[in-house]
Amino acid sequence: MNNTEDKDYQAFLEHKRHAQERQEDLMFDHWSNLFLYGEDVINHVAEENPEAIVLDPRKTFNCGIIGYDSDWRIIYSYEKLIDALVNINGMSAEDARDYFCYNTLGTFDGMDNPNKPIFMYEQENA
Repeated sequence: MNNTEDKDYQAFLEHKRHAQERQEDLMFDHWSNLFLYGEDVINHVAEENPEAIVLDPRKTFNCGIIGYDSDWRIIYSYEKLIDALVNINGMSAEDARDYFCYNTLGTFDGMDNPNKPIFMYEQENA
């Protein structure tokens, strides 16, 4: 981890400690596991594609990582990203969707970078 990532991780651990003091262990165990899985995927991808774009802040967006593709790009779940913004950052679902669409997806609109992340959306059953 670089210095910024280490600060994010330390902030995440501090947030987790405070939540545990409030007996919110189960929720944070879930988010902690998702965060650590995301770090594992990022580290694995970085070995093959060090230019792969990773969303920041990692303490939130790592929780949305569901894997990587054959071109070594990070794959994020839109639904998990929104859940992370709601549960970790305390946003309402509507604010989380607006924030993510404008500040994250909007960044990649029109970007012609082969290393940009992939966003997966669940299909609703008709």
